[in-house]
Amino acid sequence: MKTTLAALLLAMSVPALAQDAVTALKSTEVAPGIHVLVGVDGFAGGNMTLITGDDQIVLIDDGIEPVAALVLDKTREIAGRDVDFIINTHVHGDHTGSNTLFAENGTVIVTHDNIRRRLLEDSSPAGGAGGIPFITFNDAVTFHVNGEEA
Repeated sequence: MKTTLAALLLAMSVPALAQDAVTALKSTEVAPGIHVLVGVDGFAGGNMTLITGDDQIVLIDDGIEPVAALVLDKTREIAGRDVDFIINTHVHGDHTGSNTLFAENGTVIVTHDNIRRRLLEDSSPAGGAGGIPFITFNDAVTFHVNGEEA
């Protein structure tokens, strides 16, 4: 009975996922130089925040792998150039899925030590081995970005 119910629920969820294919991203500037990115017509991933300025461009989380090219294009459109740093807040693929594409374009990915450890065990949430962060922190990290400290 449990197996039948699980199979039924899985079968019902596949069409729902197919309907959520994102074809565009929307950006909302919530404060000067701080933009929130979301899928216009479906799920693009967890909250993505782009911080722009004269010095650095920082993206906090980067969406699911299928929307990586959309995220890259949208960040370039807003910032006028490539992202310098991505900060992954946790290991789930909806926050790390575009890592590999951004890394291939020169973005430095930063995360907590534990997230890197988990991605070393299974890099698929980061879009593959190319998306494993090589700069990590443990207790604290401070970013000095565009005249601000975070």
